[in-house]
Amino acid sequence: MPGTRLSQDEREEIALGLATQRSFADIARQLDRPTSTVAREVDRNGGRRRYRATRAQRATDVRGRRPKVRRFVAERRLAREVARRLRKKHSPEQIANRLRLEHPDEPHWWVSHETIYQALYRLFGFERGHGVTVASLAQSGWPA
Repeated sequence: MPGTRLSQDEREEIALGLATQRSFADIARQLDRPTSTVAREVDRNGGRRRYRATRAQRATDVRGRRPKVRRFVAERRLAREVARRLRKKHSPEQIANRLRLEHPDEPHWWVSHETIYQALYRLFGFERGHGVTVASLAQSGWPA
């Protein structure tokens, strides 16, 4: 199961392993997980002495549903610059690569082409396979 989130059952196994003084490596082997996954889970949720599976699951659920600020909402200058380049008929790939080259020491200017595509589809309701055109952007006034 590497690469997937820990389940409630796996958290119960971690709690049981900790209660019986087993090592992180031993618990991880039993779960077929990397040792670092178990160590991070325990550290993030109270440590060896205070880890509780139910509390850890609840905390994970809360962290997973927190509202996330969208990139172009938080970074309005970045949104305006991306829109300007889209109007010049640059592709999201070209924009992402160029911004990284032009701002090598400013990570807040770095954006992936996929983030640009997702923002366009979300903002304009385009379905994949239907083009986002410069005309549609100009008509929309993006970014507002």
